[in-house]
Amino acid sequence: METHQIQKNQQQEPQQKSISIGAALILGLSGIIIAGIIAGAIVFSSGAKALDNIDLKDLDGLKVQINEQDNKTSVFVDIQEMKTTYKNYALGFSFFNNKELGTIEFKNGIGTTGKNFFGTQGCTTDGDFCMFISGITSDFTFPGELNAGDVSEYPSDAKLQSLSANGYNYEKRVNINSVEYVLIYGKKEIDMPYIGEGQVVAIFKLTSPTDFHAIGFQLVSGDISNFMQVIESVAIF
Repeated sequence: METHQIQKNQQQEPQQKSISIGAALILGLSGIIIAGIIAGAIVFSSGAKALDNIDLKDLDGLKVQINEQDNKTSVFVDIQEMKTTYKNYALGFSFFNNKELGTIEFKNGIGTTGKNFFGTQGCTTDGDFCMFISGITSDFTFPGELNAGDVSEYPSDAKLQSLSANGYNYEKRVNINSVEYVLIYGKKEIDMPYIGEGQVVAIFKLTSPTDFHAIGFQLVSGDISNFMQVIESVAIF
């Protein structure tokens, strides 16, 4: 814990301390008032002694900055720290978990040959949002139809040109974590479509040392802005 002392001109600067504080404990402090939200931070203010009763051993998980000046204490909480992230260490990917979209369920499986992984978020009978998260090994086979997100590799230019020739629009993008992906939009078809109307598939290349080389996120139903919030947060490691 660092403290910056007064300057030589006797004018005192705010003391700054960096600690980790649990959000529930911060919000539960009596006498603390939310003063506003600026630059991605929630600002709390109180009298300087409002923090005296905090047991620092119990404060964990949320980085804040405490400024003390003129017998007042301001607590700056980065709201980005409040986000929940789903991480899959075995396959080497993570993404922002918006719990309002539903529970994430994930499992690994095997086919007649090869292996697959399959996850869902939402996809309940009373929910509007449904997203598939999946991938297969290059030797995967089973007696049934694959979903559009069941990918074994990052699509080549030839594959994308073939999709375009069949009426599917696509974009190559880079998200906020500097991860490249391909976004493929569905279309209306009479027969079973590769990607249906109103659906979208985003494909990422996996780099972890496993038999899986790509992952597909498929928006089955729901608001595409919620889907893109997830896609823009994907990290590959």
